[in-house]
Amino acid sequence: MREGSRNRVAEFREYALRGSNNEAHPFRSRGEAIVKAAVPEDWRQPLRVAATRAIRPISSRRARRLLRADGPIRMHLGCGFMYEPGWINVDMLGPKTDFAWDLSHPLPIPPDSVDAICHQYVIEYFSLPEALRLTEECRRILRPDGVLRIVGIDGGKSLRLYEQGEDQPARIAPTPMLSLNALLFGHGHQIVYDADTLVMLCRAAGFPEAEVSEFGAGRLTPNIDESSRRQAISVYVEAWG
Repeated sequence: MREGSRNRVAEFREYALRGSNNEAHPFRSRGEAIVKAAVPEDWRQPLRVAATRAIRPISSRRARRLLRADGPIRMHLGCGFMYEPGWINVDMLGPKTDFAWDLSHPLPIPPDSVDAICHQYVIEYFSLPEALRLTEECRRILRPDGVLRIVGIDGGKSLRLYEQGEDQPARIAPTPMLSLNALLFGHGHQIVYDADTLVMLCRAAGFPEAEVSEFGAGRLTPNIDESSRRQAISVYVEAWG
């Protein structure tokens, strides 16, 4: 066996034994990787969910105070370690937030209270019924002229790149097929979208208008698209009305 082939086999074996939820995922910030390395994998999500739900009364009070601020109210849902100044950053306990919340539950926000909502690479972690409920919740709290911007992994683009023989969309595994599997099904992802499916999700949630956007563009200002993400496999959709 040639040296190059031997190295690839060794890489494959190491990856297979470690599993796809490795800390070198290109979408993962260094801070997130440190947190994940410190807590056993099986404990992470249950602990975050339980702790976040335990402080719901405190989070609800914080949310109400934040809504009293002057100027536009913009919410960054599922912010992770991408804290955005000037936005109300929301996620479960762990990263820096303005208030902690489990997005599978209705937000502690009155109807017609928010000018803009953005969530990025969050929608994949919900089942389709949960994603629909989250999108309906966004519409409920948005003002009539408010905008929702959703950024996610584009499953269609990822498949097309694989069919073209690219060793992308992201070199996160020893073979292109394993990289594709990690993107689509790894890291807790339940479903991925393409542009048409994400637009349909927004319309099904009651938004009269929904359209495909591009990185750094669209109706939402200021734009907070994450430049560190691999834009070749991202889909951008905005909904309003």
